Amino acid sequence: MRGLVPALLAAALAACSRGEAEGPACPHEGTPDRASVVAVRHTPLQAVLRRDLSLPEISALGEGVGAGRLQGLTVVDHSFERKWTRTITSSRKPGRMCVWLTKFVVDLTPARAEVFVPREYPDGSCEEAEVARHEREHEEAHRVSLAEFSERLSRDFAAADWLPVAGAPLEVADEAEADRRLDAAFEKVYQPARAAFMESLGKRNAVLDLPENYRWVTSRCRGWK
Repeated sequence: MRGLVPALLAAALAACSRGEAEGPACPHEGTPDRASVVAVRHTPLQAVLRRDLSLPEISALGEGVGAGRLQGLTVVDHSFERKWTRTITSSRKPGRMCVWLTKFVVDLTPARAEVFVPREYPDGSCEEAEVARHEREHEEAHRVSLAEFSERLSRDFAAADWLPVAGAPLEVADEAEADRRLDAAFEKVYQPARAAFMESLGKRNAVLDLPENYRWVTSRCRGWK
Protein backbone atom coordinates (compact mmCIF):
# COMPACT_ATOMS: atom_id res chain seq x y z
CA MET A 1 0.00 0.00 0.00
CA ARG A 2 2.85 2.42 0.81
CA GLY A 3 4.11 2.03 -2.74
CA LEU A 4 0.78 3.17 -4.18
CA VAL A 5 0.83 6.60 -2.51
CA PRO A 6 3.71 8.08 -4.57
CA ALA A 7 2.21 6.59 -7.72
CA LEU A 8 -1.20 8.11 -7.04
CA LEU A 9 0.38 11.48 -6.22
CA ALA A 10 2.41 11.45 -9.45
CA ALA A 11 -0.71 10.61 -11.44
CA ALA A 12 -2.61 13.49 -9.83
CA LEU A 13 0.18 15.94 -10.55
CA ALA A 14 0.34 14.75 -14.15
CA ALA A 15 -3.41 15.26 -14.51
CA CYS A 16 -3.11 18.80 -13.15
CA SER A 17 -0.32 19.57 -15.58
CA ARG A 18 -2.42 18.29 -18.47
CA GLY A 19 -5.35 20.42 -17.30
CA GLU A 20 -3.19 23.56 -17.22
CA ALA A 21 -1.81 22.83 -20.69
CA GLU A 22 -5.31 22.29 -22.06
CA GLY A 23 -6.60 25.56 -20.56
CA PRO A 24 -6.67 28.87 -22.46
CA ALA A 25 -3.29 30.18 -23.50
CA CYS A 26 -4.45 33.74 -22.75
CA PRO A 27 -7.15 33.52 -20.07
CA HIS A 28 -9.69 36.31 -19.63
CA GLU A 29 -9.83 37.79 -16.15
CA GLY A 30 -11.96 40.37 -14.38
CA THR A 31 -14.15 42.91 -16.18
CA PRO A 32 -12.39 44.52 -19.16
CA ASP A 33 -12.64 48.32 -19.28
CA ARG A 34 -12.70 49.18 -22.97
CA ALA A 35 -14.08 52.68 -22.46
CA SER A 36 -10.84 53.79 -20.77
CA VAL A 37 -8.67 52.34 -23.54
CA VAL A 38 -10.38 53.74 -26.64
CA ALA A 39 -10.63 57.47 -27.34
CA VAL A 40 -12.61 58.75 -30.34
CA ARG A 41 -12.19 62.44 -31.04
CA HIS A 42 -12.54 65.09 -33.73
CA THR A 43 -12.05 68.81 -34.13
CA PRO A 44 -15.41 70.51 -34.80
CA LEU A 45 -15.75 71.13 -38.51
CA GLN A 46 -14.90 74.63 -39.72
CA ALA A 47 -14.71 74.89 -43.50
CA VAL A 48 -12.44 77.35 -45.29
CA LEU A 49 -14.26 79.73 -47.67
CA ARG A 50 -12.81 79.64 -51.20
CA ARG A 51 -13.55 82.44 -53.69
CA ASP A 52 -10.82 81.69 -56.22
CA LEU A 53 -12.65 79.29 -58.57
CA SER A 54 -15.00 80.10 -61.42
CA LEU A 55 -18.39 78.53 -62.06
CA PRO A 56 -16.98 76.08 -64.67
CA GLU A 57 -14.16 75.11 -62.33
CA ILE A 58 -16.57 74.46 -59.46
CA SER A 59 -18.81 72.42 -61.78
CA ALA A 60 -15.84 70.29 -62.81
CA LEU A 61 -14.77 69.82 -59.18
CA GLY A 62 -18.28 68.79 -58.14
CA GLU A 63 -19.11 66.64 -61.16
CA GLY A 64 -22.06 64.39 -60.36
CA VAL A 65 -23.19 66.49 -57.39
CA GLY A 66 -26.67 68.00 -57.40
CA ALA A 67 -29.45 67.93 -59.97
CA GLY A 68 -28.68 71.11 -61.88
CA ARG A 69 -25.85 73.51 -62.59
CA LEU A 70 -23.67 73.99 -59.52
CA GLN A 71 -23.59 77.52 -58.14
CA GLY A 72 -21.48 76.52 -55.13
CA LEU A 73 -19.90 73.48 -53.54
CA THR A 74 -18.91 72.10 -50.13
CA VAL A 75 -16.06 69.60 -50.09
CA VAL A 76 -15.22 67.63 -46.94
CA ASP A 77 -12.70 64.77 -46.85
CA HIS A 78 -13.92 62.47 -44.08
CA SER A 79 -10.74 60.47 -43.56
CA PHE A 80 -9.45 59.32 -40.17
CA GLU A 81 -6.25 58.63 -38.28
CA ARG A 82 -5.78 55.88 -35.74
CA LYS A 83 -2.95 55.18 -33.38
CA TRP A 84 -2.63 52.34 -30.93
CA THR A 85 -0.19 50.91 -28.45
CA ARG A 86 -0.33 47.23 -27.62
CA THR A 87 1.16 44.83 -25.12
CA ILE A 88 2.48 41.41 -26.11
CA THR A 89 3.45 38.78 -23.54
CA SER A 90 4.25 35.10 -23.58
CA SER A 91 1.30 32.76 -23.15
CA ARG A 92 0.75 29.50 -21.32
CA LYS A 93 1.32 27.60 -24.56
CA PRO A 94 4.77 27.31 -26.15
CA GLY A 95 5.03 29.31 -29.37
CA ARG A 96 1.96 31.41 -28.64
CA MET A 97 1.63 34.99 -27.37
CA CYS A 98 -1.04 37.15 -25.76
CA VAL A 99 -1.78 40.63 -27.10
CA TRP A 100 -4.08 43.45 -26.04
CA LEU A 101 -4.56 47.15 -26.64
CA THR A 102 -3.33 49.53 -23.96
CA LYS A 103 -4.34 52.73 -25.76
CA PHE A 104 -6.31 53.26 -28.95
CA VAL A 105 -7.01 56.73 -30.40
CA VAL A 106 -9.24 57.36 -33.43
CA ASP A 107 -9.22 60.92 -34.80
CA LEU A 108 -12.11 61.69 -37.17
CA THR A 109 -11.10 65.28 -37.92
CA PRO A 110 -11.59 65.79 -41.69
CA ALA A 111 -8.40 66.18 -43.69
CA ARG A 112 -10.09 68.86 -45.80
CA ALA A 113 -13.14 71.11 -45.45
CA GLU A 114 -13.79 73.84 -48.01
CA VAL A 115 -16.78 75.90 -49.17
CA PHE A 116 -16.57 77.22 -52.74
CA VAL A 117 -18.45 80.33 -53.85
CA PRO A 118 -17.87 81.34 -57.51
CA ARG A 119 -15.66 84.33 -58.12
CA GLU A 120 -18.14 85.64 -60.71
CA TYR A 121 -20.35 86.89 -57.86
CA PRO A 122 -18.86 90.00 -56.18
CA ASP A 123 -18.47 90.13 -52.41
CA GLY A 124 -21.63 91.51 -50.85
CA SER A 125 -23.83 90.66 -53.83
CA CYS A 126 -27.16 88.91 -53.37
CA GLU A 127 -25.90 85.87 -55.28
CA GLU A 128 -22.68 85.60 -53.27
CA ALA A 129 -24.62 85.77 -50.01
CA GLU A 130 -27.20 83.16 -51.06
CA VAL A 131 -24.60 80.68 -52.36
CA ALA A 132 -22.53 81.08 -49.20
CA ARG A 133 -25.61 80.64 -46.99
CA HIS A 134 -26.66 77.48 -48.81
CA GLU A 135 -23.18 75.95 -48.69
CA ARG A 136 -22.86 76.75 -44.99
CA GLU A 137 -26.01 74.67 -44.49
CA HIS A 138 -24.19 71.78 -46.14
CA GLU A 139 -21.25 72.45 -43.83
CA GLU A 140 -23.61 72.24 -40.85
CA ALA A 141 -24.94 68.91 -42.14
CA HIS A 142 -21.39 67.57 -42.16
CA ARG A 143 -20.74 69.00 -38.69
CA VAL A 144 -23.82 67.43 -37.11
CA SER A 145 -23.37 64.07 -38.82
CA LEU A 146 -19.71 63.93 -37.82
CA ALA A 147 -20.55 64.61 -34.17
CA GLU A 148 -23.11 61.79 -34.26
CA PHE A 149 -20.55 59.49 -35.89
CA SER A 150 -17.99 60.23 -33.20
CA GLU A 151 -20.48 59.56 -30.41
CA ARG A 152 -21.65 56.29 -31.95
CA LEU A 153 -18.12 55.07 -32.55
CA SER A 154 -17.21 55.75 -28.91
CA ARG A 155 -20.22 53.74 -27.72
CA ASP A 156 -19.62 50.89 -30.15
CA PHE A 157 -15.95 50.51 -29.24
CA ALA A 158 -16.79 50.52 -25.53
CA ALA A 159 -19.39 47.78 -26.10
CA ALA A 160 -17.26 45.63 -28.46
CA ASP A 161 -16.58 42.55 -26.36
CA TRP A 162 -14.22 41.17 -29.02
CA LEU A 163 -11.86 44.16 -28.76
CA PRO A 164 -8.73 42.90 -26.94
CA VAL A 165 -7.85 44.88 -23.83
CA ALA A 166 -6.27 44.05 -20.48
CA GLY A 167 -8.18 41.12 -19.03
CA ALA A 168 -9.40 40.01 -22.45
CA PRO A 169 -6.30 39.34 -24.60
CA LEU A 170 -5.98 37.70 -28.00
CA GLU A 171 -3.93 34.56 -28.52
CA VAL A 172 -1.61 34.94 -31.51
CA ALA A 173 1.39 33.24 -33.07
CA ASP A 174 3.45 36.36 -33.76
CA GLU A 175 3.35 40.15 -34.10
CA ALA A 176 2.17 39.99 -37.71
CA GLU A 177 -0.92 38.01 -36.67
CA ALA A 178 -1.44 40.42 -33.79
CA ASP A 179 -1.54 43.41 -36.15
CA ARG A 180 -3.87 41.63 -38.59
CA ARG A 181 -6.35 40.68 -35.90
CA LEU A 182 -6.26 44.08 -34.22
CA ASP A 183 -6.95 45.66 -37.60
CA ALA A 184 -9.88 43.28 -38.17
CA ALA A 185 -11.28 44.10 -34.70
CA PHE A 186 -11.13 47.81 -35.55
CA GLU A 187 -12.86 47.37 -38.92
CA LYS A 188 -15.63 45.28 -37.34
CA VAL A 189 -16.63 48.31 -35.27
CA TYR A 190 -15.67 51.12 -37.64
CA GLN A 191 -17.26 50.07 -40.93
CA PRO A 192 -20.91 49.74 -39.76
CA ALA A 193 -20.66 53.05 -37.91
CA ARG A 194 -19.16 54.78 -40.96
CA ALA A 195 -21.88 53.34 -43.23
CA ALA A 196 -24.54 54.77 -40.92
CA PHE A 197 -22.72 58.12 -40.86
CA MET A 198 -22.57 58.34 -44.66
CA GLU A 199 -26.25 57.43 -44.95
CA SER A 200 -27.25 60.08 -42.42
CA LEU A 201 -25.07 62.71 -44.10
CA GLY A 202 -26.49 61.82 -47.52
CA LYS A 203 -30.05 62.27 -46.30
CA ARG A 204 -29.30 65.66 -44.77
CA ASN A 205 -27.62 66.90 -47.93
CA ALA A 206 -30.41 65.54 -50.13
CA VAL A 207 -33.01 67.56 -48.22
CA LEU A 208 -30.97 70.73 -48.71
CA ASP A 209 -30.71 70.04 -52.45
CA LEU A 210 -34.38 69.39 -53.13
CA PRO A 211 -35.56 71.18 -56.32
CA GLU A 212 -37.94 73.38 -54.34
CA ASN A 213 -35.07 74.58 -52.18
CA TYR A 214 -33.03 75.45 -55.25
CA ARG A 215 -35.98 77.36 -56.69
CA TRP A 216 -36.42 79.28 -53.45
CA VAL A 217 -32.73 80.27 -53.42
CA THR A 218 -32.65 81.37 -57.07
CA SER A 219 -35.85 83.37 -56.66
CA ARG A 220 -34.16 85.67 -54.15
CA CYS A 221 -31.62 87.12 -56.59
CA ARG A 222 -31.64 88.33 -60.22
CA GLY A 223 -28.01 88.21 -61.28
CA TRP A 224 -27.41 84.48 -61.61
CA LYS A 225 -24.91 83.39 -64.22
